[in-house]
Amino acid sequence: ATMAAVLTQLDVNGDGTVNRSELRKLLFDFGLSRELASVFRAIDKDADHCLSLAEVTEWVLTKAPPIVRRKLLGLSEGTAAEQGLLNCSEWFANAMVEL
Repeated sequence: ATMAAVLTQLDVNGDGTVNRSELRKLLFDFGLSRELASVFRAIDKDADHCLSLAEVTEWVLTKAPPIVRRKLLGLSEGTAAEQGLLNCSEWFANAMVEL
């Protein structure tokens, strides 16, 4: 999937950006909805309260949990253990240390 397609997938209302409620749905699907505020702030580099294509692209390619990245990019899934991936809770703990 292209990054424009990823944005379209997340952009439920079609305004060309991703707002908090749209990101909440994605995070909820992976059990990360409690971290919405901190994840949104980390992604929203220009603090305009919406996520642009550039911000979403940077997050998906560099900071998103691997399982989220695979889902958004339409990559094939193997088990997390087989691929050496962190579960979402481990990822979030590590990501917050980096911020």
